[in-house]
Amino acid sequence: MKMLFLLLAFPFFFKVCTGLLLSGEVGGTVLFQCNSIKMEIKSMSFQGGTAFKKVIIGYHAPTNKTEVLRPDTFLNNVDKTVTFGNLTVSDEGTYKCIINHGVGRGKTEDTKTTLSITATPDTVTLERPIPGSAGDVSNASLTCTAVAVYPVSKISWNVSGVLEHQWENIVTQDKNSLLFNISSTAFFNCSDKSTRLITCSLGGVSSDEKSVCQQPKGHSLLYCLLILIAPVLGLGGFCLPGKMKKKSTMTTDAEQQ
Repeated sequence: MKMLFLLLAFPFFFKVCTGLLLSGEVGGTVLFQCNSIKMEIKSMSFQGGTAFKKVIIGYHAPTNKTEVLRPDTFLNNVDKTVTFGNLTVSDEGTYKCIINHGVGRGKTEDTKTTLSITATPDTVTLERPIPGSAGDVSNASLTCTAVAVYPVSKISWNVSGVLEHQWENIVTQDKNSLLFNISSTAFFNCSDKSTRLITCSLGGVSSDEKSVCQQPKGHSLLYCLLILIAPVLGLGGFCLPGKMKKKSTMTTDAEQQ
């Protein structure tokens, strides 16, 4: 019997100790549920920050007024929910809802809710770097770039066949949006002289396919022969009218005699 009680109580105990987990995407919307079995409330506030002292939004029943300190935030005092719209990275954190039912009716402090934020790039681009010097082998390197990413993620390379390569990762963070720009440059070993098809991806978004290690296209034998013969044909054509003119002149002189 005691074991059964522990098994039934564990989910509630785990929920209270760890709190709820909620995830949202940058620019999206999330809904927080404040738990209270009592219908009548005197005030309701949703708080976060250090020691939960920062009031995000609050409602005062006697005056029927709502104080909003975060833009795009809405409070429903009937359903006891708080909605965050237009999410940003700075919204990531832990919150709790405090409901006051009035004198003698007690105060309810909700389970803490931790919000995590993600941002997936709209596109992932794959480009060939501009050679920085005459010795650069741009044919054997590609740069993959993902913009507006959160949190920091690793770019994945998809290489057709077996090909030795290594990459350098560069991560920068925008001070205002707190989103990351991630780029990865891969250098490929083209010693086997085989063309490889490459794509890269991040967060389920893939780039277009590009090729590396292409060998210079050689000219065909026929093309080379035409290049060699063309000047000869041109020279022959230039000389031929002169000979014909000279022959025609000789014929006319003979007829006159």
